[in-house]
Amino acid sequence: MTVAYGSWSGQRGQTVPVWVVATLLTLTLTFFVFNYANTVRWQIRAQNAADSAAIALLGQDAAAANSLTTLMYALNIQELRVRSVENAVQTLVLQGDLGASGSCGGLTGLLSLNANCITDATNLVSAYANDTTAYANLVTDIGKFAGQISGLVGSSTDANKLLSNTLFASGTPGTGAGCVKLNTDCSFKYTASVAIITAGTPVTVDVYACRKVPSLAATFLGLTGSNSAFYAIGHSRLQLAPLSQGQFSPGSAVDPATSNVYQPVEKLLPGLSATGAFGTNFLGLQVNTGFLVPQPAPPGSGIAPARSSICPA
Repeated sequence: MTVAYGSWSGQRGQTVPVWVVATLLTLTLTFFVFNYANTVRWQIRAQNAADSAAIALLGQDAAAANSLTTLMYALNIQELRVRSVENAVQTLVLQGDLGASGSCGGLTGLLSLNANCITDATNLVSAYANDTTAYANLVTDIGKFAGQISGLVGSSTDANKLLSNTLFASGTPGTGAGCVKLNTDCSFKYTASVAIITAGTPVTVDVYACRKVPSLAATFLGLTGSNSAFYAIGHSRLQLAPLSQGQFSPGSAVDPATSNVYQPVEKLLPGLSATGAFGTNFLGLQVNTGFLVPQPAPPGSGIAPARSSICPA
């Protein structure tokens, strides 16, 4: 069989253009994939930044509100103690001796300075002074925490000031020491607004995080102009809402760690029975529970702000 070598030699080198075109297409496709991935990466970063800033704004209010819940519970407990002492005073005056140490004779014994009456009265005065002092201290603490809820609420100016103080230095993204402490990305510009507290309405915060990012294509090709960058924008809308809501009975609920009730019956005075008429019994106490945590809020009814108002130029 005769082979026509001339026909083979005429086809030599025809695969090179195909290989070059395929390589260019592959590189172009890879470049656009990386460019798209970079855009998505920045968008995810913007959303994470907005979420972090919103949680930082609500964190102070949540801590203060939850501290108030705990203090109100303690105040209820202390009020029961004070009322028990007041009831004991009435019993001492109207009925006589509180314990088994002997007869007081009530008001007559008090007026005659009966020794048993004086001992009971002295103990009651001391218990009343201690319990009312503790009650007053709790009221003072409640006032302090209530004052922290909140300088932010009702003023978007204050909200932005907090963001500026914690995230920026002189309003420049990326220079605020608070970013590290709050685990918030300092590379973005933040704009915040906080809803005004109204009865039955949770505190709600809207935060926008934005940054103008040069595209990979513009960086690689040296392009300039309006199409050389894109805006990465994140929006977070959170509210303070109860993690769970219910009633707690500290006088009957059992602590699984100790197998005892959370708030057992207490002795009113030394020497008296805790289960007697002058013990402080918490069986009838009902405490409303529901610690507040930042949670996603329903969409707002307003119009989203223009990009020019939330993004750097």
